[in-house]
Amino acid sequence: MNTQQEVGAPFPFSPSDLGPENLMAGVQHTLAHFERWRRNSQTAIADHVEEYTRRLQEITAGRFRRRGRRTDDRARAHREGSYFLAYNVGELPTPAAVGHVVTGLADRTRNAEAAIAGLDGHRTVSAVVDALTRHAPDLRDVPETAWLGERLDRLHRILPEPVVRAGGMGKAVRATLGVLAIGAYDTLHAGPAARREHLRRILPGAYALGAAYVIVDDTLQDLTGQHLPPRDRQWCHAAIMHGLSTGTPVDVTGMPDHPLAEELHGLHTLLLETHPFTENRPLYQAAEAMYLAQHRDASRSTQDVVAAGGVASLYPDVFLKAGLSRVVANLLARRQPREQDWARCLNTVFLGQLKDDLRDREEDARAGRVTPFTVPAQGSDAADRAGANPLSDLFAYEAYVVHEVFGGEAAVGEALTYFGAVKLARYLSADPRRAADLTEQYAPTPEVARLLRLASGLGRRALS
Repeated sequence: MNTQQEVGAPFPFSPSDLGPENLMAGVQHTLAHFERWRRNSQTAIADHVEEYTRRLQEITAGRFRRRGRRTDDRARAHREGSYFLAYNVGELPTPAAVGHVVTGLADRTRNAEAAIAGLDGHRTVSAVVDALTRHAPDLRDVPETAWLGERLDRLHRILPEPVVRAGGMGKAVRATLGVLAIGAYDTLHAGPAARREHLRRILPGAYALGAAYVIVDDTLQDLTGQHLPPRDRQWCHAAIMHGLSTGTPVDVTGMPDHPLAEELHGLHTLLLETHPFTENRPLYQAAEAMYLAQHRDASRSTQDVVAAGGVASLYPDVFLKAGLSRVVANLLARRQPREQDWARCLNTVFLGQLKDDLRDREEDARAGRVTPFTVPAQGSDAADRAGANPLSDLFAYEAYVVHEVFGGEAAVGEALTYFGAVKLARYLSADPRRAADLTEQYAPTPEVARLLRLASGLGRRALS
């Protein structure tokens, strides 16, 4: 383990910390430091929540629109650039770095996201790939893009219908696009030929991450029913563990006669070809640790969580599965990943998972999934969840990221609060009862309660 860590700082993860014991110790270190910081930083947390409120008030007042559409678009582009750098690649969003993203990448990622939006409804995979190539010319010039369309189309056909209906294909394409966006950023100044060659090299791995994400997380671990019998699931689990831990081909003896098992086997073969095991050991260690965290997280029952001490017992694996997803994406996409950048990713993305769990709380509860927002309150006080309040923790950890992970960088705070406020308002305004329900269950601070009320009253037109 890295012995140079500061007790008074988030854990400085390095490649030597990707082993299971060191990695978990690093996570526990950061979470313990967060708890100490939160106890001593109530004013900073309250100020961060008030910044959310100010962002929504600006939107409601149309402050940026009065300045002119061009100014509004420029401000949004700079926020998107800061968000991309901080959240996806773990870089400090200096003015030069943000300008780098805005000039070369912002329009591509925004337009690509718009193209993906309809995939879970009626758009076909081929229509989405066509849209991506129109908005990202580099992909249009990469022969493997046609291969990507074929693989995504096959994935669409073999995924169980409930997974597709719940947004699985959109999730797979977003994960794939995330790797490609990081790769495009990494080569923005490399010249067209070098950029195309890099995208050719990383595209198979990008697809492998996206496909594995939806097969493992959304199908094997989340989906109940008989889509895969327990024995077949166990074969898949053993195959994944063997492939990621040893880097040797999986023995197909006993492989289930099911296209999802065949696709998992094919993804491992594909990854070994494009990212040889010996030369890319940190990638496989990070992927193995992420998978194990997902597996443990999906295997827990509510009773397990209560017996382990409550919601806080979920946090280490939530932290790992979220943060390692960005580490894997960067190890796949970047020519020379910088340790300090993916260490920031590990210490940052926990807050994104908490936000996702908040927005998915009704769906997760219906499906019986255990998340920080579906574990019932313990005792008579609805806010008493064995020392962890996920609603308060969401805002507190984001303030911690701004102050401790990014050293108080103002651009990070502005980007996180702006896009966080918009997403929160979209969720709460869709059903005004949600704010009242959260207030009842989690007894928020006055600042959070005021934010919930404001966000629940905004219409979608104000948020467009």
